Amino acid sequence: MLRRVAVLFAALAGVALAPVAVAGASPADADVACDTNWGTGDRDLWGGAAEGALTGVQAGRHECFDRLVLDLGAADAAGFHVGYRDELGHIAKDQVLPLRGDGTLVVLVDVPGQGYQPVNPVEVVDVTGYRTFQQVRWAGSFEGQVKLGIGTPTELPFRVTSGDGKLVVDVAHS
Repeated sequence: MLRRVAVLFAALAGVALAPVAVAGASPADADVACDTNWGTGDRDLWGGAAEGALTGVQAGRHECFDRLVLDLGAADAAGFHVGYRDELGHIAKDQVLPLRGDGTLVVLVDVPGQGYQPVNPVEVVDVTGYRTFQQVRWAGSFEGQVKLGIGTPTELPFRVTSGDGKLVVDVAHS
């Protein structure tokens, strides 16, 4: 009873209390300090010839962002371009590919993709329930490059990292 009175008094007095876990609350409900001031401008890195090949694509959810991981076999990508565009076009055909969301983040990687074929090119990975990713769509493979599109609610900050045979694209929740 004394605890309730202290909490009520503190609330009325405008004193901040330490956060208290609420039963049934999800991690998304919690106030989390996210350092996601990554910006929305294009990210590019171009190098020599690619030695690996695209072997898989996965997605993951984190407290502050959604993550797309492209597995590039034993090598790193020789180059990449990631940036927002008005639409997603097929890599080798004059064809616009529909993508859910008002933000269209295009991922172009300088690595052969001939050995990789998504089971469902329209839904490369299942992102149901993700906060930022609305769709991940395959846009083809051509002349040593692969292209994918990530549909987001709007143009949100993102970052790109590469190494250890992976290309990682993180898109902030806000």
